[in-house]
Amino acid sequence: MKRMIVNLLISSLLICAAAPCALALGPSDSGTWGDNISWELEDHTLTISGEGDMEDGCPWEEYESDVEHVIVTGGVTKIGAKAFYGFDSIETVEFGDALVEIGANAFRGCDDIDYIHLPATFRIFGASAFQECESLKYVYCEGPMPKFSSGCLWTGNYISVFYRTDNIWPVDAVHSIISAYGGMMGINMGNFEDAVLDAEVVDDGEENADEEE
Repeated sequence: MKRMIVNLLISSLLICAAAPCALALGPSDSGTWGDNISWELEDHTLTISGEGDMEDGCPWEEYESDVEHVIVTGGVTKIGAKAFYGFDSIETVEFGDALVEIGANAFRGCDDIDYIHLPATFRIFGASAFQECESLKYVYCEGPMPKFSSGCLWTGNYISVFYRTDNIWPVDAVHSIISAYGGMMGINMGNFEDAVLDAEVVDDGEENADEEE
């Protein structure tokens, strides 16, 4: 009888010890957004798939504190306005190979994102898209110079934007954006690899622009 009680106690302790691990996985859910976008939340990772533009809004709002990583597949061309507004648990975002636009306020207030890497297809930062993302320090752009809408990268701290040495951005446009950010942004040529995302700075935007003039 004593042995049975001991075994029951040990089993109970093992179950209790395992419970936090199970909880750490976070909730799971999935759904659709509009006619063309699907999403799935699993292990704190929200994966968005489909084709074309995402509608504005946030169908996963109830999981605001659970989402730590966002993965956007290659077929999605736009992140809708306010899609992740205030999701301050997000640490990383992967944008896929087809993204063209990030909507207004899409990632506003996502404090834990420290860098973003945008594909060659990318063209538009919506207004305040990454405003108040206080940890965001590096923006890597594979393609031509996108449109920088009002306050899109205004984090309150200095931010460095990198473009590739084989894809030069227009000098006047670079000067204009740097001026608009009042010394809180640097635009630089750099060589960077997908796997590392560590830019080797060639020249900052001001110096490079002056040389080309």
